[in-house]
Amino acid sequence: YPLCALAVSDERPVSTQSTWGNETSLQGGANFTEGSLKLPGDVRGYVSVANSKEYASMKKSFSVACWFQQPYTQGFAQVISKGPWRKAFSIGCRHTEGEGNTIRFSCSGAQGMVSINKNVKSWDKFPKLEDKTLQSLTNEEADLTWFHCAMTFGGSKFRAYVNGEFVGEKTLHGNVILRNKDLAIGCENSDSQGHNFLKGRVYDVCVFPRDISQLAIKNLMESGRPRQEYIRQKEASLAEAAAKAASKGPSDKFLEMQRRMAARKGRR
Repeated sequence: YPLCALAVSDERPVSTQSTWGNETSLQGGANFTEGSLKLPGDVRGYVSVANSKEYASMKKSFSVACWFQQPYTQGFAQVISKGPWRKAFSIGCRHTEGEGNTIRFSCSGAQGMVSINKNVKSWDKFPKLEDKTLQSLTNEEADLTWFHCAMTFGGSKFRAYVNGEFVGEKTLHGNVILRNKDLAIGCENSDSQGHNFLKGRVYDVCVFPRDISQLAIKNLMESGRPRQEYIRQKEASLAEAAAKAASKGPSDKFLEMQRRMAARKGRR
């Protein structure tokens, strides 16, 4: 069983399960809606999961997994993190000129830090205009690709997976430092305010007190995949309702109120 599992209910704001009873709270502009955690990115917003003493016993092995979506380019954003920079673990997104979008997995311990990078959108997928002013005024088209990310640590080996596929391995001797700080979903929790906020969606966050197999990671991924269609349908329904409301213009009730106000002013 996972130490911490965060899943979004279809009807309720949030449903959390935990073997050791972690407390979960929304911070800032984060919101549970349309079947996932929705994060604004341009303002403070994330989920904080209270620290647990059980993390101290995970210094030799652990696993973390989640689904996430990042529709718009961000220089740097954190999907999930525990502890400040160079502490515990994190899964983050980076956009670098000449390279494109990279998912970065990192883990730190008493004997240093290791990281694994996986490019998921190459530089040639980002159209560029020679006119920089025109480029700045061009609206970026949303990229609704979902990624399943997982990282495991055990036997002094740190491994990373994207969409169920193995993408890298690093050796890390000694103990991982997991006992400090709360777990943050959607930012880097270097302090109580958070930094490097993700603009996108996250769901099916799991933290296990042992290193799980690639088969288990693929099972987690496949079990969560159907939710994406539910989210897509919910978003489409909201967009359709907004378009209809905009096309109708002001309501009859609003127009009648405006007429009455104008009539009153005319009688004065």
